[in-house]
Amino acid sequence: MLILICCLKIIFLIKYKIRIFWNLFCMSLKKGFPGYILIGLSLFLMLSIMNSSPIQVLADNNEISQNDISLEEEIISSEIIAYYRSSQENLSIDGIINENEYLDNRLEPSTGINIFLEHNVTHLFIALESPARGWVAIGINTPNGGMFGANFIMASVDEDNNTIVLDMYGEGHKAPLLDTIKGGTNDILVFNGSQVNGVTIIEFIMPLNSSDNFDFPLAVNQSADIYFAYNIFSDDFEEQHNINSDLDFKFFIAPEFVKVPEASNLAITTTSSTVITSDENFTLTAKLLEQESGNPLSNASIDYYLKGTYGNFFLGSGETDSNGEAILTTSISNYQLEEITFLTKYKGSLNFRVSTTEATFSFNYIESEENFVDWVPTFIGIIAVIILSIPWIGYSLAFYYFTKVIRNKDGEIEPKES
Repeated sequence: MLILICCLKIIFLIKYKIRIFWNLFCMSLKKGFPGYILIGLSLFLMLSIMNSSPIQVLADNNEISQNDISLEEEIISSEIIAYYRSSQENLSIDGIINENEYLDNRLEPSTGINIFLEHNVTHLFIALESPARGWVAIGINTPNGGMFGANFIMASVDEDNNTIVLDMYGEGHKAPLLDTIKGGTNDILVFNGSQVNGVTIIEFIMPLNSSDNFDFPLAVNQSADIYFAYNIFSDDFEEQHNINSDLDFKFFIAPEFVKVPEASNLAITTTSSTVITSDENFTLTAKLLEQESGNPLSNASIDYYLKGTYGNFFLGSGETDSNGEAILTTSISNYQLEEITFLTKYKGSLNFRVSTTEATFSFNYIESEENFVDWVPTFIGIIAVIILSIPWIGYSLAFYYFTKVIRNKDGEIEPKES
């Protein structure tokens, strides 16, 4: 039945588009429109049918309920875990992140923000490490919930280390509003921050469930999505973000009985031990070991990234063998710095924690002949703009003659003189 409905919808859309095109075609013949406008307009109308595909209807009916996911799958599928710790005596909200201060942390690859988490059943302890001097923000919402209704926390640190942290509410694609403006409360209990060498650190405490209608309610054994954004230079919250996360970043609030996994150790090497040359294949090898015993971890997925200043470019993945080694063969072009840094990440499992490491190598950029033909992309861009403009010109002319007919007081077009 669902497939039949989808087919009928497609037939209706095609019939509707063809009817519009036929009316414009007839008007064009009467008014002498150029033929190329009709060709461009017909292509535009037919391509627009693709934008109304009912495939999403099928996808929506195949969603899996969160209740069907086991605790182990929930933990493994999450990007970061907020583990339970009864006492936060090792944790200090001072704007400085010390080693082992938080039970778990993870780097969000598309923004380069490092997030640290833990909880004590009633409160969530969060630290953010942003690779920029401007404001930084996170939004918390249901999985795939997007920005609307998200609980946003925006923060900044100025040159004198004065820290501001705001509790805000997501208004969709508009700027978030303060909870207090909408009639809610400010529920950031304690916060602090620092800024050193262009890196901004924010630490704060917030209740899992504040009972504020404009905060997203959290609970133990629950997952949610986190969204990241920041402005590279400005502390002005009215300035739009320059960088934002492009992937859903899931976190899970683990029950008290879930133990923090053992540590794992990750190392990276390359076949080109000193110099990597552009457009030439090279091999990256990541080795994953148990930190305590030194034994290799097999069948573990390793992600490889090219590290950037404001985010990381995904290169590929590999799975560790019996020696704990995962291999990726790749090449890099159009990278004109003298050094290149790779980041490898092990996502972790129920028994072992997330591991990340990076390695820097010299890079030899060789400019090929193709790089000298700078006018080709510009020329193609101009042609593309012209082609895309043709349908809109057709629409405009059709609309012009249509309104001209409507404005005719007698409702008839004057006959041509013989």
